[in-house]
Amino acid sequence: MVVLILLGARVLIMRKTLPTEHRLIWPAVVAIVVMAVAAFLHSAVAVKIYPVVISLLLGVAFLWSVLRPPTVIEMIARISEPDLDGKGIQYTRNVTIVWVAFFAVNASIALWTVMYGTLEQWTLYNGLISYCLTGLLFAVEFMVRRFVRAKG
Repeated sequence: MVVLILLGARVLIMRKTLPTEHRLIWPAVVAIVVMAVAAFLHSAVAVKIYPVVISLLLGVAFLWSVLRPPTVIEMIARISEPDLDGKGIQYTRNVTIVWVAFFAVNASIALWTVMYGTLEQWTLYNGLISYCLTGLLFAVEFMVRRFVRAKG
């Protein structure tokens, strides 16, 4: 129930802060539905599937933004650099594609832990390793971005 309340608050906040970008809101709405179903079913599998659903939804949202620009990463980049040039737009598109691949792999591993792994494996991957991998991808992209900018 706490997760449902937090996700609901997130949707409300996002509606006020991102009124023109509703495509970023629907993953949270779908997550609310998944958690509500999990609460209704009282099923451990339904609860454990949450990280899979979130990775899939984020992957779909990022992929959708590649197909219908601007990409999610471009929108984030424009917050600090509103006048992004063509090279910057292409770079953010490529980074978005990398994130799509990351979310697909992450969802696959998370699903494996749900279907075949032990509770300990599920907890280790979804509660620690996936967050470390996300942080590592952020860090690597940050270093690559600095290198690309310095190169000109």
